Amino acid sequence: MRATRRSAHDGIGDRKKSLGSVELPLEQKRGVIAMLAKEYPVSVVCEIVECARSSYYHRPTSSPDAGLQRAIEEVAAAWPRYGYRRVTHQLRREGWTVNHKRVARMMRDLGLQAQRKPKPRTTTTDSRHAFPRYPNLVEQLEIVRPEQVWVSDITYIGLREEFV
Repeated sequence: MRATRRSAHDGIGDRKKSLGSVELPLEQKRGVIAMLAKEYPVSVVCEIVECARSSYYHRPTSSPDAGLQRAIEEVAAAWPRYGYRRVTHQLRREGWTVNHKRVARMMRDLGLQAQRKPKPRTTTTDSRHAFPRYPNLVEQLEIVRPEQVWVSDITYIGLREEFV
């Protein structure tokens, strides 16, 4: 039999000889690596478990957005018509240091858009009046050249407060 140079890692690629074939959550893989790292190098153990070395060393921190997210949900539940500006001011009153853009982004991601009041429908025409109705004088007119007839119809004029 011929002697070959084989690395200690040669069996890693074979799924039968690898711990990586066992489906474990990342936290359990970290535990296995921590146990085996006492006797073996971390890089070798990570290869065997099929876990990136950076994943072993990385410790996720709790997101600071989690508390803010709960606070935004509470404010939006208490006042469903509040938009991001009012929610931001309410959070500041409660002691949060937040930017309105961050609140707007989080509200959009959470699907907490403000519930708008329906816009009242403005009635612009009142056909029940005592004023005379004028006939259409150009209805039967034959137009043969440009700018022969100019027509306008003012149904209503929109003012700042109302329609006239």
